[in-house]
Amino acid sequence: MNRSWKVLAAAALIFSHGAFAAVDAPDVDVLGAGDQPPPLVGYRLDVEMTVRNWVLCASQPFAERLVRARQESRAAAAKALADLETARSCGRLAEMQVILQDPLYDALVGAGLHAGVYGALINISGEWASGFVVYGGVPED
Repeated sequence: MNRSWKVLAAAALIFSHGAFAAVDAPDVDVLGAGDQPPPLVGYRLDVEMTVRNWVLCASQPFAERLVRARQESRAAAAKALADLETARSCGRLAEMQVILQDPLYDALVGAGLHAGVYGALINISGEWASGFVVYGGVPED
């Protein structure tokens, strides 16, 4: 089974069992991010790190849909995330181990606030699989 299918299968298991938590502010341990995430250039590539409250998506278009919705409004982003979670296409995870590889999409979503999509390796149950992660695309309460 190739890595892309592994991440989809693992993500489906995670999303179907409700293993992701709806916690608010995005956070990255490695960089000690404050309340707001920096633009894509602020995260280091090819470094294993723990991220909190990021969204894992099964494809780049799903991830970009969430960021575009966040550009529109907080309400649009909340609805987009709910729809993507229902379809098991994306899900917000309380914590995940990632190795960011490719900055794919970056958007200004508010006064100095960025959201973006990375192609990444995600550690799922000890196995590294390819996937797409979103930071800053989920509205904070």
